[in-house]
Amino acid sequence: MKKKENQAQISEDNDNRDIKLPNYTTDEQKYRGFIIDRLTSAKESREQTHTEYDDLTYTENYRTNKKAGISYNPPKNNKNDPRIVTGTTMEKENIILNTILNLNLEPDIEAFSKDDLPVQQLSEAVEAMVKKSRILEDYDGLKRELFYKELFDQGTAFAEELFVEPKHIQKELKDKNWFEKDVDKIEWTEVLKTGLGQCEINLIKGTKVFLGNINESLVSKQPYLYTVEYKPYYDAEKLYGKMKRWENVPTQVNQLDSKTEDDTEFANWRLYDTNEEMVEIIKYQDKWSNEYMLVINGVMMLPCGFPLSEMTGDGKYSLTKGDVERIPFFAYAKSIPAKTKVAQAVLDEFLRLMILKTQQSYKPPYANASNRILNSDIFNAGTITPNVAPDQLKPLVTHQGVSTGEVNAYQMLQAVLDDMTVSKQFEGTEDKKQTATESMNNMRQSLTKIGLYVLGVINWEREMCKRRIVNILKHWTEPIDKKITGVKGKVESMYRTISAPASFQGKQGIRMVKFTEDNTPNTPEAIEREEDAFEKLTGKPVKITYLRADMIKNLNNEWYIEITPTEKETSEVRKAMFKQDIADTVALFGIESTNLEGLKPRWSQILKEEKDVLFTEGQQSISPMQQGQAGAGQRPQVPSVKTPQKPSINTLQNQA
Repeated sequence: MKKKENQAQISEDNDNRDIKLPNYTTDEQKYRGFIIDRLTSAKESREQTHTEYDDLTYTENYRTNKKAGISYNPPKNNKNDPRIVTGTTMEKENIILNTILNLNLEPDIEAFSKDDLPVQQLSEAVEAMVKKSRILEDYDGLKRELFYKELFDQGTAFAEELFVEPKHIQKELKDKNWFEKDVDKIEWTEVLKTGLGQCEINLIKGTKVFLGNINESLVSKQPYLYTVEYKPYYDAEKLYGKMKRWENVPTQVNQLDSKTEDDTEFANWRLYDTNEEMVEIIKYQDKWSNEYMLVINGVMMLPCGFPLSEMTGDGKYSLTKGDVERIPFFAYAKSIPAKTKVAQAVLDEFLRLMILKTQQSYKPPYANASNRILNSDIFNAGTITPNVAPDQLKPLVTHQGVSTGEVNAYQMLQAVLDDMTVSKQFEGTEDKKQTATESMNNMRQSLTKIGLYVLGVINWEREMCKRRIVNILKHWTEPIDKKITGVKGKVESMYRTISAPASFQGKQGIRMVKFTEDNTPNTPEAIEREEDAFEKLTGKPVKITYLRADMIKNLNNEWYIEITPTEKETSEVRKAMFKQDIADTVALFGIESTNLEGLKPRWSQILKEEKDVLFTEGQQSISPMQQGQAGAGQRPQVPSVKTPQKPSINTLQNQA
């Protein structure tokens, strides 16, 4: 039985408890000093001024980029200044962001055995599991936009791959007539429930990531890295309260600017000062030594040399890094705001001055020689002001508002920003009449200009996919329950069944992946019958792949991931371009060299129709030229091509 407790009382008890420092061994003291040296070194290296940041520190550059990326409107410098910002950088960035969000960036995964042979069944199964894991966390709907926004704002963005087991407290009242009882007599039972764990990829704020070598661009080559985060003490206790050394975690620690030998061994330490009741959590990773350390308010929570592979599955870093416009020999890349924030500041200043000048032309400042205190209301229409001669009030500024030269200068600055980012034709805001060819050429030029951003997104998605594959094979191959089967009561493990949408010859269906402990769980005939049963149930074609859990988990595979961006939404322009591409191909290589059957699924996709609705299965398309060459009532022969046999999953498992 548990009753509701007062959280304020819990916090007060934590403040008053007797906190003792961990009883570190000599080796732990030395290791802790080594860790603190590395943590401090990475922090100091990042927070120096850098030429790549126009002599700003990383944090200063991050903040200015963020302000430009969200169209931050700064306070007025002078009381009468108009408070306005054009937001040009944000709008240009949003155009690129929307363009890339409209791309289909699903990975095409291929597995290779230790003999460097492709394994089709495993490739298709893993691809389906990656797709399903993204659906479960709603990556496209909730995360993708934020990931790309951070990437374009800062030039470099970080994401961490995790396996999360959701936990919640289930409460059940002991008496259903609780509303008739006194408050102090209402009782309930509590049970901590753990849900089925899922893979998650989380965006990490750049200021919370520290790299061991700021001159190394690739995360995989970093000597070490770590992240820092801050949580209220009460929340951190729910996560780490069961660890043995939680009792040694102080509620408040002061930052040490310098570290002596005694400080290393005995004193508390933290990376930054922060408010009371906030716990600093540092996660340190070193792939080269396969080491992971959790440091909470300066306390090492794990033994020295704790394996990183236990946390990430393969001993590689859990973080992935996306870059656009990379800088040679530097860990961080250039962003859109970093290039345009100065030009936008000048443009914003021009706009403020033009507004001020326009206001002065309508209401110029006046000199008053009447020796009387006058209100500006005297200039309102119909106002009669006695005892003031017209020549006693004279304007101090005589101009007719914004000049043509100033408008031209403003437009020139806008053109500079266009050159740095995307053109007005690409934005769809150009009023100039253009032919279809001119419009397509301008579109292609703008797409070429944002090519680095598309490439940066693709490379980041590829790295995230690699971490997801490792995460899936480590955790989804674990049994989720036990069951008793057979007369003798044999206990068997139960595994997940993963179902993901898939396309089979242009028709939407379902691919199912089932894990098992048996090497040959079902015969091909039994699997086919099972597929037929599911197809009748769902009304869609179903393909089932059985994988032996322990074999797949321990396979040392090479993964090749290809991402080919295609538009999600169809349009008349895209349809016309596709038809033109086919015509060009036929003109260059001839109809006999064109794979007409291979073009059918793509054409069906563009029209958003099922392939079997548009085309008849099993019939090769014949061009008029081929029909003329064939005799009456005869069909030209289509040469067949033998597809080389790929090793099956059973072959791969036997190799393992």
